[in-house]
Amino acid sequence: MSGYVAGIYEETKPGEGYKFGTRDMWEVEGKVTSIMNFKKWFKLQASFRYQSEILVAQGKYQNLYYVDLGLSRKVLKGRGSLSFTANDIFNTFRFKIHTSDPEFYNKEIKYRETQIAKLSFRYFFGKRYRIMRANSKKSGMRHSENDI
Repeated sequence: MSGYVAGIYEETKPGEGYKFGTRDMWEVEGKVTSIMNFKKWFKLQASFRYQSEILVAQGKYQNLYYVDLGLSRKVLKGRGSLSFTANDIFNTFRFKIHTSDPEFYNKEIKYRETQIAKLSFRYFFGKRYRIMRANSKKSGMRHSENDI
């Protein structure tokens, strides 16, 4: 399992002539990725990403999050791999924007098509395959096992 979490404290002070007051908040984002290797069968990768609310000039972007999954299987005696990936499997990736001042209020939800499924095939041949096999004997891990 690997990942990161980052945060920043932001304080917004309006300039002269603006009608909103001082605002402050913590902004946090993070990602967690887990790779499970089922030997001689397949490899599964799950990834979760989160971003907290973000202040903008007249409002804020609401938090967003999504989950991606991937499966990979070696084929053709290790010379190839077959992979299936699915992005935003719960269909939660939406940009929600709230803006306001004393004279108006606006709530906006921007939706982009983020649910994407991909099936891919990779074939390793020639010199690259021989180098990859030699390195796997030294390190115990093949290069293609690091990513889906």
